[in-house]
Amino acid sequence: MENIEHKKLSDSTLKDISDTYRASRWNNDIMYTQVKTFLGIEKIEDVVNLTEIVSTYTRRVVGVVFEDFLADNGYTITRQFSSDGTDNLYPYSYENIEIEYQVCKKIINDGAMLIVNKSNGFKLAFMCSYYSHDSSKFEFFIDKNSEYKAEIVLKELKEYALKHNYLKNKKITPDFSFIKVDKGYTWDSVILDAKTTKQVASNINTILNNLEVYTKNSTSFKRGIIFKGVPGVGKTLIGKILCNVADITVIWVTPKYLERSSNIARIGELARELAPTILFLEDIDLYGAKRESSSDKTLLGELMNQLDGIEENKNIIVIATTNRSDELENALRNRPGRFDTVIEIPKPDKDCRKKMLELYSKDFNKESIDFESIAINTDKYTGAHIKDLVNLAVMKAIDEGSLDEDKKIILKQVHYDSSIKTVGEKKIAISDAFHMKEKSSRTPLDTYPDDDY
Repeated sequence: MENIEHKKLSDSTLKDISDTYRASRWNNDIMYTQVKTFLGIEKIEDVVNLTEIVSTYTRRVVGVVFEDFLADNGYTITRQFSSDGTDNLYPYSYENIEIEYQVCKKIINDGAMLIVNKSNGFKLAFMCSYYSHDSSKFEFFIDKNSEYKAEIVLKELKEYALKHNYLKNKKITPDFSFIKVDKGYTWDSVILDAKTTKQVASNINTILNNLEVYTKNSTSFKRGIIFKGVPGVGKTLIGKILCNVADITVIWVTPKYLERSSNIARIGELARELAPTILFLEDIDLYGAKRESSSDKTLLGELMNQLDGIEENKNIIVIATTNRSDELENALRNRPGRFDTVIEIPKPDKDCRKKMLELYSKDFNKESIDFESIAINTDKYTGAHIKDLVNLAVMKAIDEGSLDEDKKIILKQVHYDSSIKTVGEKKIAISDAFHMKEKSSRTPLDTYPDDDY
């Protein structure tokens, strides 16, 4: 086979190729033709092109406020269009995104906008285009004598988008989907023993109740908490409560969002950008397992770096849940700066079970019910078991026609008693055997039976 000598192109050669390509587009592409006509510039040497590659997150944040920014700063869009690469122009392409739960808005996606400042006549052209699966390209075209003005516009646009970030103080997932917040969840919705209640309050509520104090004193907070316990004891419920009561950003992360280390890095950046933030990490043992048994050490390494690495986490509370705290990497679990506190959420004792029974039954009519005896007979039940027991009792009451004249359900002792055995056989065995599952049978996307209520 003939030997072929590969020569590295010089920087000057690469620049010549780039300049030739730009000139060709400037003179032949219909979108660029429209831009140069608008700016009144014939030669490409007389135009400045400011280009930035931005993430999907940045495009969304900027896109939501883009037209508001222009209006607030005296600019108007005189024309907008897009092209498919042919000689044809089409309407500007917008993307419809969610900006509140089930509230959508159209934002910039692909095309060009010709923009004029009404007060001083300053003209600029803006283009947004696809760059890769998770990024876009922003381009600003202006007369070369106005380059400094374009740089100011770009700087002010970024500051405006940051100030009016539509995700700030919202409850979201890492893909910017909004969580449906149940306003019925309050701290009264979770029943814990006195010790656990005090631990939760001192590690979370103390911060949330004093956010103004932190701000006025120009100081920040950082807290890492692990909630451990068997499924159904209320770990996830605490997260749902925080979504309702916390007046700060909550980012809810399940294992499906953490298949790659780059995803973990983006989530860390998002938490810092939207701070103060609660970063709620479900089932952290699936991606934070001990390094000798971890199937992907890059996930563990990136997780540790994001929790306590080069980037300082200010005003962030990280809450992780796990059913297997013993499987967590020690550098995660026992390292100040990553997780400071491990709080065990135990199965409810008899008094807690009684309070749960009363709470979940409060909206129904009741006839001669002894919640004390039911609580005694539900030893080892989790909060999820108790809730299921009440649901079964309600179903039995309906099946038996235990209703008043207005078709309102009447719960009786027998409905609970007959449900205890059913729940025990179906649920308790699963809970007690849960820790006996072999780790090798699990994947990062596993879901567990009897998840937290």
